[in-house]
Amino acid sequence: MPNGVFSGFRNMSETYPDMPEALIALVGYPKKPEGKKDHQYTELYLLCQPIDAEPNFQEINKADVLEFLRQNKKADRFVPDWITDNDTERIEKLSGVLKQWMQSHVPKQAMSNLKDKLRRRIISTPAADRKHQLLEDKFKIENFDLIVWEYVTRR
Repeated sequence: MPNGVFSGFRNMSETYPDMPEALIALVGYPKKPEGKKDHQYTELYLLCQPIDAEPNFQEINKADVLEFLRQNKKADRFVPDWITDNDTERIEKLSGVLKQWMQSHVPKQAMSNLKDKLRRRIISTPAADRKHQLLEDKFKIENFDLIVWEYVTRR
């Protein structure tokens, strides 16, 4: 899990005072090949996911995530001991949050791709579709780099 740069803070946001404990992460696609120095990601994803599923939590969009981070930029760094002590069970739970996001992103990406094709009136042939990677195959955790992540703790 923590192969990217990480930190954490206690939520002091006025806009999202009731935000649950959450993982905010920036992931890049495709994964950087080992030893390649000039790698460029073709896609970057900013996500904010609650650690425990909260029925009243609504996923916030990227602009709101950035605003949330801006509101907390002066918050003291706070990383729970279990992260720095590398509690494997809890770290695995964080990794599970990323995996859940990946799985939930497949239908969203498919809908976005379909809307884009309809907007541009592009109807692809089956032969052309075979050249493209299936979204289920693309959105696997091993295909992405975890670039940076923040653990957000409730007040």
